[in-house]
Amino acid sequence: MGTKYTADNSGDLALAGNLNIGGQYEISGVQISSANLSDSSNLIKTSTILGGALSGTFPNPGLVPGSFTLPYAVGTSPVDVSVDSNFVWVVNMGSNSVTKLSASTGTFIGTYSVGSNPSGVSSDGTWIWVANQSSNNVTKLLASTGATIGTYNVAIEPKGIASDGTYVWVASFGVATITKLLAATGAVVSTHTVGFSSPRALSLDGTYVWVSDAGNNTVAQLLASTGATIRTINVGNDPVGICSDGTYTWLADYGTGNVTKILASTGSILGNFAIPHPWGITTNGTNVWVSSSLEGIVTELLTSTGAIVATYTVGAGPQGVNLNGANIWVANHGDNTATHIGTYLNGPIIGGTIAGGNLSGTYPSPTVNTLTAVTGASSLDSGAITTNGSGSITAASFNGPLNGSATAVGGIAVTGTPSVGQVLTATDSSDATWQAPITSAVRTVNSQGSATYTFALIDGSNSGTNPLVLFTDSIDPSVTVTVPENGSIPFPIGTQIECIQMGTSPVSFIPDGGVTINSISGYLTIDAQYVGVTLIQVSIDNWVLMGNLS
Repeated sequence: MGTKYTADNSGDLALAGNLNIGGQYEISGVQISSANLSDSSNLIKTSTILGGALSGTFPNPGLVPGSFTLPYAVGTSPVDVSVDSNFVWVVNMGSNSVTKLSASTGTFIGTYSVGSNPSGVSSDGTWIWVANQSSNNVTKLLASTGATIGTYNVAIEPKGIASDGTYVWVASFGVATITKLLAATGAVVSTHTVGFSSPRALSLDGTYVWVSDAGNNTVAQLLASTGATIRTINVGNDPVGICSDGTYTWLADYGTGNVTKILASTGSILGNFAIPHPWGITTNGTNVWVSSSLEGIVTELLTSTGAIVATYTVGAGPQGVNLNGANIWVANHGDNTATHIGTYLNGPIIGGTIAGGNLSGTYPSPTVNTLTAVTGASSLDSGAITTNGSGSITAASFNGPLNGSATAVGGIAVTGTPSVGQVLTATDSSDATWQAPITSAVRTVNSQGSATYTFALIDGSNSGTNPLVLFTDSIDPSVTVTVPENGSIPFPIGTQIECIQMGTSPVSFIPDGGVTINSISGYLTIDAQYVGVTLIQVSIDNWVLMGNLS
């Protein structure tokens, strides 16, 4: 399946050897040092590559969407999943537990005990509700901590469960009963038995409750306010998963091998679409995702036509599938994992930096922050650079020579050798040259209020945003600012960093190991409040500090 390495912006993934990537990888928010990366299907996102080589062929960075499927270990025999704005909740039937993961990164947060043979889970963002099939009750957990708030008895063999934050609906397979609970207290509001045989799963759309009934091969539409049955719709054999966006209701007919599309307003069947052994199903109103439990895949369909958009290989025996925004998650019953299906923009680097290394391969249409090199040792080898016929390739700057073929759409020729900080700019429909970047007259502001700070690349004049660093008052009597060594933060020669002391706490500059700061009389502290100073790197790790100092 591949591996996902994630860290925060200050994190570091240090690699001294070669990283050969053949699967689906996401490396985000990390620094990769002294590594050679060879790749054919990789996403490197918001990363810095120092002193290494990146080789491969990458399709249209910033333009073409790609996808990844990454598995994460959960409990035994997971059967259902619910996703809220922050977390993923996976119900593990074999270990009588619920696993909590980060929805965006898959980071494990905790495992919480529930009833016997849990089979369904629903999150409303505040509470987590779990249907316990063998103990004939539901468990209420607090989403923030996983603590058990209460356990509430329902009819025999509850399988499906759905909550909207005000009410909880439970489908009891064993006695053909739908139970409505008050979410605040767990008290039973009403029970409904008319027309049901073996209700299995539920979906709420704000107005209606939709119930799949495996016993009589139907879908029931109930009015959420009263629980009254509006209509019963005949569908395929052994319906399992169900979901609704209020306009369309989608059903997984396991026995028939179809996904059924129903018009919510009338109950009319609009189409049946062949999907092998469909089980779980979810929709965002534009697309539908359905798991195939025997094939180990999830299929994405268009809601408008039912056409297949994509097929994703996930774990063994996928069952429940759910989403929130861009985070799609699947519970894999057969291998005790949950799979995260996500998307990204293809390309070697998004919002990152290549410093001191060589790039080889084919790089069509670099866009914003796609290819940036900030030390003189960098080069683009045998790479094709394309533009749209006029204008500039935004934030694509190289400090080293441009080698090999460099042509643009329509035969635009690239001429000259770039200097530090220049960008490739199409001057007309047939020529492109290296020119100084156009910077905005509007300055970006980086406000710092802590007692210590280390300059970053975004603070330098070479970043293209004309930044200004403001030091506001700290709770400490003074503020210390570190000028980092070029080996850790590779500022180009000529970089200027402008700073203003906005608070009363004196701001002093100290050199990192190997760094020299020259100033009048060796002063390194801003003289007073509202005074501005400028640092300029005149050679690698040699800076001049100018302004009113003391």
